[in-house]
Amino acid sequence: MMQKNSVVSRRLVDFIEMAVLIAVAIVLLTHPAFGADAEWQILKPSNTGVPGERVRFAKFGPEGKMWVSAYWPFWHEGGVGIFDPVTRQWENIANWETPLPSEIVTDIEFGADGVVWFATTRGLARKDGESWTVFNASNSPLLHNVIRSIDLDSDGHVWINNSSNQTTLAAVFEYDGQNWRSFSVPGDLPWPDPWRELTGLLVDSNDHVWISNSLLGGVAEYDGQTWTMREEGLPPVPQMVEDHAGNIWLAGSTLHQYDGKNFIPHDVVGPATSLTVGDDGKLWVGSYSVVIVTADSGQNWSLFAMAPIFISSIAPQRGSDDVWLTSIGAVRHHDGNGNWVEALNTYNSGVPDYFIGSIGRGAAGNMLLTSG
Repeated sequence: MMQKNSVVSRRLVDFIEMAVLIAVAIVLLTHPAFGADAEWQILKPSNTGVPGERVRFAKFGPEGKMWVSAYWPFWHEGGVGIFDPVTRQWENIANWETPLPSEIVTDIEFGADGVVWFATTRGLARKDGESWTVFNASNSPLLHNVIRSIDLDSDGHVWINNSSNQTTLAAVFEYDGQNWRSFSVPGDLPWPDPWRELTGLLVDSNDHVWISNSLLGGVAEYDGQTWTMREEGLPPVPQMVEDHAGNIWLAGSTLHQYDGKNFIPHDVVGPATSLTVGDDGKLWVGSYSVVIVTADSGQNWSLFAMAPIFISSIAPQRGSDDVWLTSIGAVRHHDGNGNWVEALNTYNSGVPDYFIGSIGRGAAGNMLLTSG
């Protein structure tokens, strides 16, 4: 019994010491005794590197920087980390420090006018320089605040998949900057009640809008006037992209290609989890552990890389042959031959935890803090 009590006592002392260290760290960061000219940088997951352990996707913006969506489930903090592969510097857009309405960013689109649109689980956000606008069910016709995905047409109108597996309300919205249009299930979109959950939103080069249903087969196409069901026997399609030749590629239990007339199956990768078209026109297809690529509309395929875990997105780097793959915990960097280069995650691109374990002063006079 004495030994057990001793262990408990030591653990209690450790806990008290940890609490004191955290309090000291907070005081050191805020106390004016260090002088008004002291410079402090508060480092935490939201403002250093990959902004969370749950990485959703990465894509390159028009300026050549990689935008990484990630979040911390326990802390309900996250957003987008912006990585410059040239300078290797990070910027962050975090829900805790900006008007971004949620730590979970489901999609990002870049407008020709420099505007960036963010689809989140708590609304649609528009960032124009330092100016933010957030649309949700309280200030717009949106049915609820979950935005599953977005896309932009040639006029800069944003198309919105406003559906969720947590509600029976679902619609596709178009917003032109002033006016809203909605297309709902049932009624406008060709699926019956109660299967309303939508996925795979795409606006193609002809400004036709494509959408799929998470639970029922088929894909719907909107030509500006009417919605038409295409290939009703097609399995649910979570993602669609258009290549430079005008083919529509559909990820699902089998990869399909729509060439304008027919849906062509490609049994080359198994269930496809991610689709991306690079600036050079190559189509990249990811599955649970394999990435393949084609440059000739699917006539020939080649293996690019193997990955140890589910591949959620593929981001070919602008101005380079390098390719970045996202999995649940990291962004994996590969060279043009598929060779692994590095992985970026919360542990090597930012402070991995909020719990401060110890504190000390470096030889140059900087205060150093360690975290959990």
